[in-house]
Amino acid sequence: MAKHAPDQPAPAMPGKLMNAITDLGGEDVLWVIGKKLEKTDVSKCHNRLSILESQVAVEEFITITERSEISQRNKIAVDVVLLVTAGGGGGGGDDEAHHQGTQLWGLNFTKWEMKISSIYVLITNWWELVRNNSLKRGDKAQVWSFRRSHNGGEKKKKLCFAINVLRN
Repeated sequence: MAKHAPDQPAPAMPGKLMNAITDLGGEDVLWVIGKKLEKTDVSKCHNRLSILESQVAVEEFITITERSEISQRNKIAVDVVLLVTAGGGGGGGDDEAHHQGTQLWGLNFTKWEMKISSIYVLITNWWELVRNNSLKRGDKAQVWSFRRSHNGGEKKKKLCFAINVLRN
């Protein structure tokens, strides 16, 4: 079950998204954040989804090793499972008529230190994801992390994300 901060309760994950995670061998699902997409999140020149570090539901979605790596501005290759849900009124219901299929994207994850805050960012191919799915400012992104076996190895689990976008 996904962990979450009490002030930001985790919504129910759509069944299609959970099924896609399961099909990838995913586990350890954690609620990260819910946010409205801002102008910079859907801008070609910015090419990134920003997640304020101070607003994540649990810090444990990244390991100590990953935290150290991204603190040095290194990028971590991640898989992102995306589901776009029409009509942003729902909180995770599974009315099949309102869902497109899930998509798997390869992106990079890192952390940027700003003047007054730190942000995690999903970068590299983010603009393609936005453009191909016609994401707009005001759409709501629900973000979970999960782990999956990497290159058949059981020791190190790869960081991945699942994003449900609720159309505005």
